[in-house]
Order: sequence, then structure tokens, then C-alpha cells
Amino acid sequence: MLLRVVVITAGILGHVGAADFRRDIRPILEKHCYECHSEKAKKEKAGYVFDNLKRFGNDIDPRGVVVPGDVSRSRLFEVMTMTGDNQMPPNGPRVSPKEIKLLREWIEEGALLEAGKAGGGGAAKSGLAARPAVVELPVEDWVSADGKTVKARFVRMSGDAVVIRTAEGRVFKVPMSRLGAASQERAKERAKAAAGLEEKP
Repeated sequence: MLLRVVVITAGILGHVGAADFRRDIRPILEKHCYECHSEKAKKEKAGYVFDNLKRFGNDIDPRGVVVPGDVSRSRLFEVMTMTGDNQMPPNGPRVSPKEIKLLREWIEEGALLEAGKAGGGGAAKSGLAARPAVVELPVEDWVSADGKTVKARFVRMSGDAVVIRTAEGRVFKVPMSRLGAASQERAKERAKAAAGLEEKP
């Protein structure tokens, strides 16, 4: 039965990707960032630490250095892909195209530090002010235009598609046109509510 559900889900939605923090992202940060941003190196430039996942997780939210689901607003991605005086790392090998692709996928998929667990929720020890925890929406039924259902949480809108995440941590990007009318309306409502939360001080 479980295999049947997985096959149906993959067929309806199409998996976005599978960038894993421990396997794919942590080695990139260790290679390019730990020298200046780790407890191991005893350096916390700008207040950022990437080898302590609890502290790093506090900087992963809509007002943090990593904005789950939004590469364009994620300062970490910006400085690791730019060139010039503000590029990171300032010295040493540049971040490779493959590493950039993995970072992009990881952020777009929700910037999870562990499968099914988002960052955020505590007072960051960085130069930023403490931020509220990211609200985790409940698992809901999302119904496709042809009547098939998958249980997942709303993550964000991405253009004309909705990004949802199952309880197991799998992330899917679904064109609105492939959802039933009720699920399309739910996506619009969740996006509107999420935008309102981000605007609050």
C-alpha cells in the first residue's frame, strides 16, 4: 500500500529534487565557510556559525540569512554566488556550478537541516534581532484536477505553482493548473496568509 501511494504521488506531482543537508550542503559550507563561520575555528564573523546546527537553524527563516523556498532573498546564496568585494568566501576556491546548483535546490526545497524538519524557532546569536519561529502549517489533502489526493503541507507559491511538503519531508512543485478548484483556492489562501505573517514586525 505504501509503495502504491509513493508511485501515485510521484506520478501526480513530480519531485522537485533531493538536495540533502548532511550529504550535499554541509560539505560545501565546511569547504567554503567554516574558516570564518564555525565554532570549530573559533570564528563567528558577523555572528554567523554554520557548524552548530541549532544556531544555524535560527538563521533559517523569512528574516534570516537563508529564506526557505526563496533563493532571491537568501543572503547566504547571494554572497556565495557574487563576485567582487563582497563575495564569499573572500579568498580560496570559488563555489563551483555544481555546488551552486545544490545550494539552490536545498533552499528552494525549504532549507531543511534534517528530513521533515525546518530551521528556525530560537533566538539567533547573530547580528540580527531575534525572530519569531516559522509557522508549520498542518498536513492537508491536496487534490489533483483528475481527483487524486496527496497529504502534504503548504510551503510557498513559486510563480504559477504551489510548493508542498509531505510529512516525510518530500517536496513537490505543482502547477496550479494540475490542482482541483478547491486545492487551487486553498493554495491562494495559504499564500495570502503567509504573506501577512511575513509583513508583521
